[in-house]
Amino acid sequence: MELIGAGTTRQTLNGAFYRVFRIHFREERLDLFDLTTDEIVRVPFTHVEKGLLRSTRALCYASVQGKTIRDSLCLLDTSHPHFSREMLLVGCSRAVSADLLAVV
Repeated sequence: MELIGAGTTRQTLNGAFYRVFRIHFREERLDLFDLTTDEIVRVPFTHVEKGLLRSTRALCYASVQGKTIRDSLCLLDTSHPHFSREMLLVGCSRAVSADLLAVV
């Protein structure tokens, strides 16, 4: 599972991508692989409970600005009245390949 930092702490950065490496239930902590620095970061479960880490399965357009999405990327709600050309540009420009992009 991949997570994104939603707040800056000593262990995590806002907007940084992490992959869950190991779960330590007794110590109530996670070992996360930092996808930017290739380092293991240890964080308590409370980071998730406080909302300092979120799932990357669904991100808003504003939170992906400046990020590169290396996996498949699906842009949803493109027919919504508030969806703009700028959002489409931001969303599409995050994908590393057109083969990994879907616009719905």
